[in-house]
Amino acid sequence: MTSTPSLRSLVRCGLAASLLVAAAACGKKGPPLAPLIRQPLRVEELKARRLGDELHLQFKIPGANTDGSTPADLDRIEAYAIDGEVADERGRPLSNEQFVRRGTLVGQVAVEPPPVEEVEGEEGEAATEAPRPEPVDDPRPAQGELASIVDRALAPRPPIAVRKAAPDEPPFFPLSPFVGTPPPPVDETPRRTYGIVGVSTRNRRGPIARTSVPLGRVPPPVAMPAITYSAREIRVSWTPPDGARLPVQPTVDATRLAAKPLAVVAGTPTRYNVYEAPREGAAPPTVPVPKHAEPLREPVYGEPFAEFGVERCYVVRAVTVLSNVTLESAPSPVACVTPEDTFAPAAPANLAAVAGEGAISLIWEPSPDADVAGYLVLRGADGGPLEALTPAPIRETTYRDAAVTAGVRYVYAVVAVDASPRANRSGESNRVEETAR
Repeated sequence: MTSTPSLRSLVRCGLAASLLVAAAACGKKGPPLAPLIRQPLRVEELKARRLGDELHLQFKIPGANTDGSTPADLDRIEAYAIDGEVADERGRPLSNEQFVRRGTLVGQVAVEPPPVEEVEGEEGEAATEAPRPEPVDDPRPAQGELASIVDRALAPRPPIAVRKAAPDEPPFFPLSPFVGTPPPPVDETPRRTYGIVGVSTRNRRGPIARTSVPLGRVPPPVAMPAITYSAREIRVSWTPPDGARLPVQPTVDATRLAAKPLAVVAGTPTRYNVYEAPREGAAPPTVPVPKHAEPLREPVYGEPFAEFGVERCYVVRAVTVLSNVTLESAPSPVACVTPEDTFAPAAPANLAAVAGEGAISLIWEPSPDADVAGYLVLRGADGGPLEALTPAPIRETTYRDAAVTAGVRYVYAVVAVDASPRANRSGESNRVEETAR
């Protein structure tokens, strides 16, 4: 005799079948997910400057990845270079991978890793109580900072040949002025293209930033500059080097009238950059920065200073622009000066005298100079020479002369003395006369 399954047995079998179906559904494989590959973003603010036989590449280190995550997975920045045309055998532009594969590694900069975020426990407390190490100054640049790479392998180029004129034709002057706007010159200067790329900690390279730099000859260097100074300013001047491009119309200033140029010289006129030379024992800056914002048009530079007795040294570089790239000459010889305070302060003014019983009181307006240490009061009597009444300078602008004789007519003057080691004296104030009572 067969038995009929109970209701409870049927429920148990249905539940088991449902679990098996659910388990089978959970174990089903879907389409594979793409692996997470993080690459640093392209460097920003890439600038190239030719300084003599060195090419300085300056850029801003990225702080994020191509997928938008931060901080950037960044180990170093690499610089590659290719001379000539940046194209493959068919004339097509090189891809990033081709550029790195064919280019020459000219330099790299290690990047400081970002700080490790502190992991907190469930109650907001630090997961570890180990003592934190003392922070150490890392010489590597950090993400978001400016960095630079210097290419010192710039091969010298042979001089450009100048076509000689035939005997029956007029001379050929490639830089002669001519009326009107000149046609744009053909740029046949050899060029070097640089690619700057960030590399992750897993050696994955991000997008490449590129810039092209002419490898033509830089301007001729400037000879030794001359330095002069006054009480408040240092002036550096120099003679334009042989071969410098001079503007046809001089720059308008207080001594020259404005005029329309009659001709235009092919090529931009030579400009100049002035740099402060590092002091002895000091490390030179990675990328020299001029003392001014724009290259100078005239061969002179002035800047104020506030302290005597401190040596200041300068170098000058000639500057030209070729295809919107700045090319600077080798530096001039270093010119130094240690300004000494040999400048007398301005004289006091409006000296007045009032006679009283047994004394003559004086009052005057102070010298406007800030380095005045005090004043000397001078006195003469009966037509004699003026001599100092005060053995040392006084800070006050008043003085009471009690060493007088009644009935004698006295002459007074005041001079200012500065605080320099030379104790420079000003000229005399106005003289006043008064008779003692």
